[in-house]
Amino acid sequence: MGGEMGSPAQNRSGSSRRRGLTALLATVAVTLMMTTAAPASATSYTATAWGDNEYGQLGSGSSIWAEPVPVAVSGLSGVTAVSGGRFHSLALLSNGTALEWGITTGTRVPVTVSGLSGVTAIAAGAYYSLALLSNGKVMAWGFNESGQLGNGSTTSSSVPVAVSGLSGVTAISAGWTSPAFEDT
Repeated sequence: MGGEMGSPAQNRSGSSRRRGLTALLATVAVTLMMTTAAPASATSYTATAWGDNEYGQLGSGSSIWAEPVPVAVSGLSGVTAVSGGRFHSLALLSNGTALEWGITTGTRVPVTVSGLSGVTAIAAGAYYSLALLSNGKVMAWGFNESGQLGNGSTTSSSVPVAVSGLSGVTAISAGWTSPAFEDT
């Protein structure tokens, strides 16, 4: 993963930009865009994003503060899912690889989340991320001040850690600081 995690308070330039719910709602919108690849019968999904880009969460590589129209997320193809967090974003590729960009990596373009394979679902919370693996286990990484990584600590982690006590999970969702799981 690229750079170091930093809290928004540590990374802000000191200006009094949007706060609270307004900032949450305007943070990032990520959508899938289908493009046709050669041969004509094949399809390849890429991602576009728009909104706040203060920490590079749009993934375009641009340092522009905000984009009011969709821009391409840099270097993505084979995208099967996307998820936007508070100041970061995730993409899941058809080969089971997860990519991340924004405040949690310190990058403005997607980078591979190290230590993950066989990913079937992703979810971005406020400042943390989740990945569901093909074996039904859940991995989490990012800020952990409220215990949202589910590993029995409140220590943040820039690399994925196993969520304790879960197996057979079939769906994941990440809230502001509280994840939710569905199992069999």
